[in-house]
Amino acid sequence: MELRHLRYFVAVAEEEHITRAAQRLGIQQPPLSQQIQSLEREIGVQLLQRNPRSVKLNAAGRVFLNEARKVLSAADNAVRRVQEFDMGKEGNIRVGLTNSSSLHKKALEIIRTCRSEYPLIDFKIEEGNNHDLLVALEQEMIDAAFLRVDPEGSETVAFMGIDMEDLVVALPLGSPFADHEEIALADLREQSFIRYGQGVSLSIWPHIEAHCEQAGFHPRISEETIRILPAVHLVAAGFGVTLLPKSLETVGSTQLAFRPLRQQDRLRVPLSLAYRRHADAQAIRRFVRVAAQLSSI
Repeated sequence: MELRHLRYFVAVAEEEHITRAAQRLGIQQPPLSQQIQSLEREIGVQLLQRNPRSVKLNAAGRVFLNEARKVLSAADNAVRRVQEFDMGKEGNIRVGLTNSSSLHKKALEIIRTCRSEYPLIDFKIEEGNNHDLLVALEQEMIDAAFLRVDPEGSETVAFMGIDMEDLVVALPLGSPFADHEEIALADLREQSFIRYGQGVSLSIWPHIEAHCEQAGFHPRISEETIRILPAVHLVAAGFGVTLLPKSLETVGSTQLAFRPLRQQDRLRVPLSLAYRRHADAQAIRRFVRVAAQLSSI
């Protein structure tokens, strides 16, 4: 039994006339009659009550019509879903976000836009640091990740620049610099710094240290954290100062002040999208394409 036999039967049952059903199906009447008779022989049950000018379903035919419609509907749905999946309209995307990239409006805009354009894609969000997310990407535990660094690509992972963002000085509210409109980096030479991401080669902090060296001093570290948000809390608690991506200003605290560096000391860090270079799922390709369209670089 083939799906076309079920379609033939449904057409005959709905038209209650072999000739009209044949016209609806675009085939000749004699072959249609033969197919229906063959179907009855195959299942061993008569389905139609035949009259000189029409055909009608018998009790068995009515049962079979209901089941045939279910089978045909399931088959049509299967075809539709696999076509939508191939077009990137359905599937799963696992996206990694660092603490700071999760607050960046461009990363959120890309995710929001892709979800709006492809509502049948199921998004899963994973949080981690740059190093852990890259490892997860290479091991195919996630499909893409927004990172705060722009390392060189590899055979398996490609990088797309999304945005460049200024670093700002995060100060405890009682700091004498909290009233300044902008801060010269060299003025922070005597301040205690909160370092984050230490022990992880892929982080913002090496850029900050190099920038401080160019300003004539090495930052004096008072506290260290692996993640960036605990560093924000330590600053608010008065343990020191640090430099953060500007988007972290949205974290907010009554005990924090954020001030820009003066133009001569401006330091910017990248927001990049990392993804597997040879990913073949259309959903992932669509996500990367949306990111490229919305990139500020």
